[in-house]
Amino acid sequence: MKLWKKKQAAALSLALLMALPGCQTSDPGTSGLGTSDPSAQQVEAAATDPTHIYEEVGESFLIDAEVSGPPEGVVPKVYRGHYKSFSKEEVDAFLAQVGDSVAEIRSDGIKGKNYHYSGICTNGGRVFLQTNADGTTTTSIFNYDREENALKEYPIYTGQDDYNENKNKRLAFLFEEPVDLACGTAEEAEKAIRAALTALGLSDVVLNRTLYISHDRMVQADELMQSEEWIDIAKGGLQGRDWTEADDCYMFEFFCGVDGMPLSYQNWKRETTTYCGNDIQVWYDANGILSLQVDYPWVADEAIEEPDQVISAEEALLVVQNKIGNVITDQNQELQSLTLRYLYRQDGDAWLLIPVWEAVIHQTSKDPNSWVQESCTYVTVDAITGKEIVS
Repeated sequence: MKLWKKKQAAALSLALLMALPGCQTSDPGTSGLGTSDPSAQQVEAAATDPTHIYEEVGESFLIDAEVSGPPEGVVPKVYRGHYKSFSKEEVDAFLAQVGDSVAEIRSDGIKGKNYHYSGICTNGGRVFLQTNADGTTTTSIFNYDREENALKEYPIYTGQDDYNENKNKRLAFLFEEPVDLACGTAEEAEKAIRAALTALGLSDVVLNRTLYISHDRMVQADELMQSEEWIDIAKGGLQGRDWTEADDCYMFEFFCGVDGMPLSYQNWKRETTTYCGNDIQVWYDANGILSLQVDYPWVADEAIEEPDQVISAEEALLVVQNKIGNVITDQNQELQSLTLRYLYRQDGDAWLLIPVWEAVIHQTSKDPNSWVQESCTYVTVDAITGKEIVS
């Protein structure tokens, strides 16, 4: 039995219906807005939900996308920016905020191109910092573990990038329904985490996901881990334990923000360029932050371009369709989300943070017996120029 079922079209009666061209003849690699019939691009007046777009575009391309644009009244700008390098003073401030401190320094110096700082904490945990020291890469990582987190042994959730491809192999679905846990409310936990991140120098962060890890749901997870469907995913199965309220915790995922809009979490490597996506994951229990991992954070500096407006989600979607919807393929493709995000880009010796529409497309083989696994691809559209950004 499948644990996830695809949403039915009938459940989307309030979705925003887009009249998109389905038989357009054009170069699939074209990055512009195409030459579609303008009347076919108009939004159906009968639908009013701006947060969801649903449209069947040909037999191989389905648009069933959650849409997230800029905050109300905000027009995205282009900023100069820098990857955030955490100082020892900020690490100390973070630890003080969570009621901890460094008791023993294990490393403090440059190794190769990166600066490393690590230590054992007063509460028995560990802290680790790595950041690029010569300006040649965008490396910046911070990790804090108050104690060993046994929940990380379970395939619950490792990040949005992984989740896009491996949702059916992750247990996150067990923990998505909101519930107040014995360790306090999610709102209280989030407030405490934001204070700790601010002490670390990250005051603008956008919440992406909250998981509610209760002990009774962990019992369900253990039962699944012994099933034939999951035992290979768990690498031989997990024996579980007697879960109690003392084990209840929350898992939060944040992204660094720019004017309240999230930074891209994409990770990719090409012949000449590598993009390291931002991610902030925090586990929080009755004693506070259990563990925190910050990967590749960025901070905006001064604005260098202030456009009057950016392209709409509908205009960005036309670019995506021009890229994906007209390609003959042996895969079924489903556009699942369209989000206004920021992407870092090198500009000579400086870095820019630019607003983009980021589309996530899930791909599955049309042949049920195919050996080709499910996958995920992205199309990124410059929100100012309206052209695809080819990585």
